Amino acid sequence: MAKKQIATFLGPQKGLSTLADHAYAFSGAFTLGASGVVTALDFTTGKSYIRADIQSGFVNRSNDDNRLSVKINGETISSMQFSNTFGEYPGLGWMNVMLPPNSHIEIIGTKVNGTTDDSMVVWLTGRKYDA
Repeated sequence: MAKKQIATFLGPQKGLSTLADHAYAFSGAFTLGASGVVTALDFTTGKSYIRADIQSGFVNRSNDDNRLSVKINGETISSMQFSNTFGEYPGLGWMNVMLPPNSHIEIIGTKVNGTTDDSMVVWLTGRKYDA
């Protein structure tokens, strides 16, 4: 009988976790204050490329404007901004991106406008494919 692989949840961290052909990451809550820039996730992909769904939400939300950006090797490849018209809502954004092999990935939260401390969370789920 084949031994089953068992995943252990390590809690929020900035890195990427993998199990077989699955990939996931959780930032945990982070605060964007006045002029804040926070790296929510920061990792390097391995030999495989990853089709990733990146989602974000707020633990608490003000009427300030905030942005979530995805960078590959220092270049912004995707970004979404949350305007102050959303109010308090837990799940605001979703990006579907392809992450190339052997690349440095950063997912960054930025306070665009305002001074209130907003708590944000980011999570990534994906599937690995051999390059």
